[in-house]
Amino acid sequence: MSEAHKPLKFVPSPGQSQDSVSDQGQSASESALNEQMAQHLQLLNSQLVLYARDFRRLVDDQQRKDDELQAVKHQLDTANQQLKDFERHSQSMQQKRSPAKTTIDIIGQSKTLSHILKLCQRVAPSQTTVMITGETGTGKELTARYIHQHSSRHDKPFIAVNCGALPESLMESELFGHAKGAFTGADSDKTGLVELAAGGTLMLDEIYELPLTLQVKLLRVLEERTYRKVGSGNEVDADVRVIAATNRELKQEVAQGRFRADLMYRLNVFPIELPPLRLRSEDVPPLVEHFLSQRPMQYNGQVTVSMPALLALKQYDWPGNVRELRNVLERAALLCDHGIIEVDMLGPEFADHSCSNGTNPSADGAPIAAASSQTTTGGTKSILAQQERSMIEAALEQANWNKAAAARLLGISWDNLRYRIKKYKITKPEDQ
Repeated sequence: MSEAHKPLKFVPSPGQSQDSVSDQGQSASESALNEQMAQHLQLLNSQLVLYARDFRRLVDDQQRKDDELQAVKHQLDTANQQLKDFERHSQSMQQKRSPAKTTIDIIGQSKTLSHILKLCQRVAPSQTTVMITGETGTGKELTARYIHQHSSRHDKPFIAVNCGALPESLMESELFGHAKGAFTGADSDKTGLVELAAGGTLMLDEIYELPLTLQVKLLRVLEERTYRKVGSGNEVDADVRVIAATNRELKQEVAQGRFRADLMYRLNVFPIELPPLRLRSEDVPPLVEHFLSQRPMQYNGQVTVSMPALLALKQYDWPGNVRELRNVLERAALLCDHGIIEVDMLGPEFADHSCSNGTNPSADGAPIAAASSQTTTGGTKSILAQQERSMIEAALEQANWNKAAAARLLGISWDNLRYRIKKYKITKPEDQ
């Protein structure tokens, strides 16, 4: 082996022992290890400082988020409380503004009207479909509301829609709703009237105006209690009671092919026919009293009707029925300055009706209406006075001579009645 490749040997310096050399090596190794550990500890300490800083930042962020969350929660609680307060205030104001909304009264005292009210009370608790017929202005919607109020659905919506007022192109969407994208312009889902009336009552006035295509869908609602929105294939439950109304004869519409026979029979389960006002003239006085007691009528203070004017109102034919009566009284109340509506305030069409049942004192005995040009003012007043006296006596007899009840029957105040009893010297017969 050459000299260059021989292994090196550690040769201790003169005077240095082998053990001393070994101790020095061990000491150096320990020193290096300690230095290495110190470096690791320093690095670990730096990392811990960074971790602690990050953790503190996270804690601070979380605390800030918690604070923000609490602030938002507080705002939501405040908003909810304000909303509840507003709803209570709104309900309170609504009750003050329309106290009669919870009570639907049908005014009248005729036997015909009493019979109709009994029919309404009989059918109201059931879920039976009702068909209300009658001339314009007879109170079909009011009757439908009366049925709804006395039903188990009274605390749910009542929605009345006039089928003749809906454009035919939009009628299906209005009644049954549509899905988003069902047609051009349908940017979102639409809730139909059938769905809005869920749990309650849907009144369809002028039902004959419903197109044949929609009559099929309505028939499905009545029979299957389901329907589909426009542009949707999903079935929707129809929890709604339907009350239909019309002023036409549906059988004629069926005969002319404008109305489905099966739908007519399905709607006509429980028919209610409202009589025109001209066939129940005894209901005119209580209706007059009711309308004149309403605030919109009292433009110039409390208003009542003179006996000649009341007689004219009772004898008028009322082609517009109760609605026309209300309009006539509203106009007369505007013209009334002294608290009593006279015949000349009702309108020219009432002039002849104020004495049409009297007779002309002329020789031929023709009706006053036919010979009004020959009747003197004094003669007309005399005939009106006779009619007024007769009406008062009839009312007193009907009320068993209870003056307060007779005044209500006549639609006048008790003081007014007392004045006229004294004026005409009306006394109670001895046999009564």
